[in-house]
Amino acid sequence: MLWDSNQTRIQRIRLVAQCVAGVFLFIGLMYWAAGLWRVGLVLTLGAAGVAYSTHQGLLQHSQRGVAGILWVVWATISALMWLSEGLRDASVLAYPIILLLAGLLLGRKRYLRFLVAMLVFVVVLTVSTEVTGWRQNTSNSNNWELLRDVVIILLACAFIVWMTVADWRRMIAALEAQIESYRQSQAHLLFLSQHDALTGLTNRSRGRHLLEQAITQARVDGTGVALMFIDLDNFKFINDSVGHVAGDEFLRQIAIRLSTAVRDTDIVVRQSGDEFLVGLLDVPDSQSACSAATEVLDHLGGVYTVRGTALSSTCSIGVARFPQDGADFETLLRHADLAMYQAKQAGRNTFRLFDVRMQDGLSTNPRLVAEMRSALQRGEFELHYQPVVDLTTQRLLGAEALVRWHHPRRGMLAPADFIPAAEHSGLIVDIGRWVIEEACRQTARWRNSGHALVVAVNISPVQCQRGDLTLTVHSALARASLPGTCLELEITESVLMGHVSTFAETVRGIKAMGVSIAIDDFGTGYSNFGYLQQLAADKIKIDQSFVRSMLMQTNQHAIVTAIIQMGKSLGMRSHAEGVESAETCALLVDMGCDIGQGYWFGAPSSAVAFTKRFLGSPPLPQVP
Repeated sequence: MLWDSNQTRIQRIRLVAQCVAGVFLFIGLMYWAAGLWRVGLVLTLGAAGVAYSTHQGLLQHSQRGVAGILWVVWATISALMWLSEGLRDASVLAYPIILLLAGLLLGRKRYLRFLVAMLVFVVVLTVSTEVTGWRQNTSNSNNWELLRDVVIILLACAFIVWMTVADWRRMIAALEAQIESYRQSQAHLLFLSQHDALTGLTNRSRGRHLLEQAITQARVDGTGVALMFIDLDNFKFINDSVGHVAGDEFLRQIAIRLSTAVRDTDIVVRQSGDEFLVGLLDVPDSQSACSAATEVLDHLGGVYTVRGTALSSTCSIGVARFPQDGADFETLLRHADLAMYQAKQAGRNTFRLFDVRMQDGLSTNPRLVAEMRSALQRGEFELHYQPVVDLTTQRLLGAEALVRWHHPRRGMLAPADFIPAAEHSGLIVDIGRWVIEEACRQTARWRNSGHALVVAVNISPVQCQRGDLTLTVHSALARASLPGTCLELEITESVLMGHVSTFAETVRGIKAMGVSIAIDDFGTGYSNFGYLQQLAADKIKIDQSFVRSMLMQTNQHAIVTAIIQMGKSLGMRSHAEGVESAETCALLVDMGCDIGQGYWFGAPSSAVAFTKRFLGSPPLPQVP
């Protein structure tokens, strides 16, 4: 279709038809006045026919109606040629315009019919004049009248062509605007896939790639690279004291100071919530790395003003060097992380260079790890369940299983208090196996009591790399006599990095059991769209940091919208974490989000409490 809307199309047809009818009527009246009644009659009938066909065509809103108008015009022009000078008549100038409009407004078949009709008429007209003598060319006008007719026809044709070309230009301009908008959207998505949405720093995926490139280049050049692992000392206290919105602003200021503390050639990465990486390039010795770490401590320390509140901050830094402390990125990251924990234990607000004795200390005095081993044997771990809800119907779909440690001296411990140590030691494989088995057992109990829920379990990157995940899931489902459709595994984006092809085989085996796969905390890490397609995940979980702040920050709103739309385009459901208010819930529904989870629906609770509250009589809170 030539024009961008049906209303515009109707307006253009009306203008063209009125122009043609007006020209026919004007010239016809002149011929009537000159006493040439046959020509005047043909033109008058043509004007009436165009007017009638226009009315009918606009009522039909179809190509048939438009074709009717053009057939009347063609018949009128052809009759004038027959009554006057044949192919020498000025009216033949209208033939190309009729073909132009037929090509623009009609389909190929109707266009070809017009072309054939014109060719056949021209042949018949010539044969009738030159061979059979059925007609003779008759001049109905002198040169001045011929000039008048040519000028009128050319002006009418010029108006039609100008109007058509103008519409084409507008259409091309609109198309170019759409292409530019698409390019900007692609550039924005590329930026989001490579940068942290909150701080604008390089995200983990892009940072890993850049650091691996730097290590490769340093290996070729024989130079050194240092990796700094930076952890804020009091961010949790700040977040709890002033709120998440102010906490986000605080992190943005941290990112700005950190970027100014290092050279432009260095690589600054946001690793996770309050953790950052800095890749120092061309580092000749340890003294240079120490000087850089001291500079970062000086820049990040001091007072920050966030929403009128003065906040102070310090950080702890661990430094690992290439090639002394590791020959690849994974090793450097692990050693820098270990050195950072040593800085924490040294009183914080300091840095430590990695030393191999740090590994020895971790392996020979694993007090926390030993306590976790005993806790696993004594049954001190338990699962709490947080409801997962269909946002549109408010129907309970299932729950996410979250591990807790009922420590005999320290009370109930959250995962952040022991999971990092479990992952460092590898004990997370055994804990993760217990979590999957216990979640399957509890889900089977609910299923046997008439509640078909889907329970989600978080999978650690260490568990994916070291444990036989497929066998663990198959065994847990079989022991609980539970169908795979009742279990969902949540993996973080860090699981995918560097292991996507191997893990994709594991995922295929797990999905063959009917188990669904969700990408957890999407948008805070690698956000690699290619990995998502290879894994054929069923769901994207939008990180709660985006959901909590999207009511007040338009950029967070845009990120959530982009993730939801991307999930739809990839055939994956969207799952928002951190739903803490009715307003957030209603906004997510309007944005097309499928599933929600958060304190608005319910906090994590024990299996007994979950059963009593959500599988009994009290309903879930409704969106107003």
